[in-house]
Formats: sequence, C-alpha cells, structure tokens
Amino acid sequence: GLLGQAVTLSTRMTGLLNIAVAFVMLWLALQMLHIIPKGSCPIRPPKAFSRWITGLAESRNPLAPFALGALTFFLPCGFTQSLQLVALASGGFLQGALTMFVFALGTLPSLIGISTISATARGSFQTLFLRFAGTLVLVLALFNINSGFVLLGIDPQQALASALNGSR
Repeated sequence: GLLGQAVTLSTRMTGLLNIAVAFVMLWLALQMLHIIPKGSCPIRPPKAFSRWITGLAESRNPLAPFALGALTFFLPCGFTQSLQLVALASGGFLQGALTMFVFALGTLPSLIGISTISATARGSFQTLFLRFAGTLVLVLALFNINSGFVLLGIDPQQALASALNGSR
C-alpha cells in the first residue's frame, strides 16, 4: 500500500503483467501435464539462489517452513498477484496489509489441503491428482491471458474469430 502511493500501474501495464504471469502459469501447467519436459525452461534462477532455497528446504530449523512459505509470495500465481495489485493500489500501509492478511487467511485451508494431498498421494491417485492440478492451472492461465487482453482493450474472442476467418 505504501509503495502504491508512489507507484501507480496503468491498466495497460497491469494487462501486460497479467499476460506475462499467465504464460508462466501456462508453462508450469504444461510441465505438470507432461506435455513439455520438466526443466526445459531456459530461464533459471542464479545457482546461489537455488542452493539457498535447497538448503532452506532441507533445514531442520523450525522457522524454515515459515521462510519458504513467505517466499511463495513471489511465485507467479494470478490470484495472488491480483490481490498484490489490489494491496498496491490501496495507497495505504494498513489497508494493503489487511487485504493481504485476509487473503492469506482465506486461502490457508485450501493450500493446507492441497499440500497434504500432494504430499501423501501415491500411485494412480497421485497421477490423477497431478493431472487435475495441471488442468486447473492450465484453465487459470487461460483465464488470466483473457483478463490481460481485456485490460489491454482487446476482445480475445473477437480476435480469435478474426484470425480463424482470415486463415480460411
């Protein structure tokens, strides 16, 4: 919220950010569905950062899970980034903090459930769960691409219809 007082994102910039995040989600979904191989993304974080995350994940420190959870703030999730933009646009520290706190509380039960299922699932149920999760991420990515185009003033359905009619 405090940052939002100094920086204001235009609708166009928000649309472009939405589309960029959606393409990352799309890439991840295609990997989850085994359509493209894992690790095929040419963009990799610095090795020092990767080693630090791995060390944190393997740490026995009781605060390590909290730190890893806090780092998920930076993952490319359309819903999270939408709320981050709302908090940014609030223009105030308290309102931005409350927005993110309520969002975190609201998503906590489902995230715990998903984490529990993915950690304990085995065999054919695990395969089914991963396909479901990959499909859900794929649908959300397509929804975010659509939202980004709408923010840019482009009607995706009309653009697609025009493209299909032009290719005939």
